[in-house]
Amino acid sequence: MFTIDNTVIPMGIKHPNNPTNNSISINGFVSGAEYCTYSKDTRAGGFSCASYALSDTSPEDPSKSYWRDFLK
Repeated sequence: MFTIDNTVIPMGIKHPNNPTNNSISINGFVSGAEYCTYSKDTRAGGFSCASYALSDTSPEDPSKSYWRDFLK
Protein backbone atom coordinates (compact mmCIF):
# COMPACT_ATOMS: atom_id res chain seq x y z
CA MET A 1 0.00 0.00 0.00
CA PHE A 2 1.32 3.45 -0.86
CA THR A 3 1.16 6.01 1.93
CA ILE A 4 0.74 9.77 1.83
CA ASP A 5 4.29 10.20 3.12
CA ASN A 6 5.76 8.32 0.12
CA THR A 7 6.43 4.95 1.73
CA VAL A 8 5.15 1.50 0.91
CA ILE A 9 3.80 -0.80 3.61
CA PRO A 10 2.08 -4.22 3.49
CA MET A 11 -1.64 -4.01 3.01
CA GLY A 12 -3.44 -4.57 6.28
CA ILE A 13 -1.20 -2.34 8.40
CA LYS A 14 -2.93 0.76 9.66
CA HIS A 15 -0.94 3.87 8.82
CA PRO A 16 -1.25 6.78 11.27
CA ASN A 17 -1.23 9.51 8.61
CA ASN A 18 -3.31 7.98 5.81
CA PRO A 19 -6.89 9.25 5.94
CA THR A 20 -9.39 6.40 6.17
CA ASN A 21 -13.11 5.89 6.00
CA ASN A 22 -14.07 2.76 7.94
CA SER A 23 -10.65 1.11 7.42
CA ILE A 24 -10.56 1.99 3.69
CA SER A 25 -7.65 4.26 2.80
CA ILE A 26 -7.62 7.09 0.30
CA ASN A 27 -6.16 4.76 -2.34
CA GLY A 28 -8.77 2.05 -1.79
CA PHE A 29 -6.70 -0.35 0.32
CA VAL A 30 -8.10 -1.85 3.48
CA SER A 31 -6.70 -2.64 6.89
CA GLY A 32 -7.87 -4.57 9.88
CA ALA A 33 -8.57 -8.18 10.78
CA GLU A 34 -12.15 -7.94 9.48
CA TYR A 35 -10.76 -7.93 5.93
CA CYS A 36 -8.39 -10.88 6.45
CA THR A 37 -10.88 -13.62 7.25
CA TYR A 38 -12.23 -16.98 6.22
CA SER A 39 -15.48 -16.52 8.13
CA LYS A 40 -17.16 -14.06 5.74
CA ASP A 41 -16.90 -13.01 2.13
CA THR A 42 -15.24 -9.64 1.64
CA ARG A 43 -14.38 -7.70 -1.50
CA ALA A 44 -10.80 -7.49 -0.27
CA GLY A 45 -10.43 -11.25 -0.12
CA GLY A 46 -7.01 -12.11 1.29
CA PHE A 47 -5.35 -8.90 0.11
CA SER A 48 -5.29 -7.41 3.59
CA CYS A 49 -3.52 -10.44 5.04
CA ALA A 50 -0.01 -9.30 4.05
CA SER A 51 0.81 -7.74 7.42
CA TYR A 52 -0.39 -10.85 9.27
CA ALA A 53 1.63 -13.15 7.01
CA LEU A 54 4.79 -11.09 7.47
CA SER A 55 4.45 -11.01 11.25
CA ASP A 56 3.20 -14.64 11.42
CA THR A 57 0.24 -13.54 13.54
CA SER A 58 -3.27 -14.88 13.15
CA PRO A 59 -5.83 -12.10 12.58
CA GLU A 60 -8.34 -14.15 14.55
CA ASP A 61 -6.10 -14.72 17.59
CA PRO A 62 -2.84 -12.74 18.00
CA SER A 63 -1.38 -15.50 20.20
CA LYS A 64 -1.49 -17.94 17.26
CA SER A 65 0.48 -18.32 14.03
CA TYR A 66 -0.78 -17.06 10.67
CA TRP A 67 0.97 -19.91 8.82
CA ARG A 68 0.24 -22.80 11.21
CA ASP A 69 -3.14 -21.87 12.71
CA PHE A 70 -4.98 -19.43 10.45
CA LEU A 71 -4.41 -20.78 6.92
CA LYS A 72 -6.70 -23.63 6.01
